Amino acid sequence: APSLINQFLLQEGKERYVMVKDDFSSISKNIRFIYNFAKRSSEMVFSFGKPMDLFGNNLDENGESLDSNGNRINIRDYYKNRGQITFDQQRNSTYTRLLGEKVLKQYHKINVVFDSQVVAFASFQYIYQTEGVDVYRLFTRPEDSMVIPGNVMYEVVNRVLTKLRELYSQGLVKLASHLDNDVSTIIINGISNLIGYHVNKPLTCNDNGDYTTEDLKLLYFYHNRLNGYGLHRFIF
Repeated sequence: APSLINQFLLQEGKERYVMVKDDFSSISKNIRFIYNFAKRSSEMVFSFGKPMDLFGNNLDENGESLDSNGNRINIRDYYKNRGQITFDQQRNSTYTRLLGEKVLKQYHKINVVFDSQVVAFASFQYIYQTEGVDVYRLFTRPEDSMVIPGNVMYEVVNRVLTKLRELYSQGLVKLASHLDNDVSTIIINGISNLIGYHVNKPLTCNDNGDYTTEDLKLLYFYHNRLNGYGLHRFIF
C-alpha cells in the first residue's frame, strides 16, 4: 500500500508531490510487520458483474452480444466502414474510452464496501475538507495536528453509511454484511482492520477518545476505494 500510493501521487502530482523517504527498511519495522502479518487473518470477496463484450454490450447465456433492447448484434459491424472491415485509430480509441466508462460503472455497482473503507473515507475527507488545502500540500503538514474528535467521527461515519445504504437500496453498490452493525462497532472494527498490517497506523484512537493518523498517505490510499460515489458531499 505505501508503495502503490507513492507511485500514484508521483504520477498524478508530478512536481507538486514531494515524497519523503520512509524508514521502512529498519530491522525493527520489518520484524513488527512480519509479526502483524502472521498473527492476523483477513477477509476477501470476489464480486462478479454482468458479462459484457469488448464494447461493453451485455451477453446472453450463449455469449452473444445484445443491444440495449436485448436484441442480438454482430460486433463485426463495429469495425466496418461502407460494408468493409477497416482500421480506424480514432474510432478504436472512442470504443476503448466507452468500454472503460462501462467497466467503471459496473465496478461501482459490484464493489463490496467494508467497514475499514468507510472509516478511512470518512476520516480522510473530514481532515481534507477541514484543512482546506489540496492533497499535495496536505501531506506536508504535521500529522499529529490532525485530530478528529470522537463525536465528530461518529457523525461523519454515520452520514457516509446512511448514503451508502441509500445507494445499496438502489442497486448502485454492495455492502459487506458487517455494515449492519451499529456505528460505534463499525468504527472500532474498521480501525482494527485498517491498522492490522501496518507499522505506522493509518488511523488510531488516543486516550482522549479522539482519532489521529500516523500515516496520512495510507489513510488516503484506503479512502480511494470509495471515490466515485459522491460521498464527499455528505461529510458536513
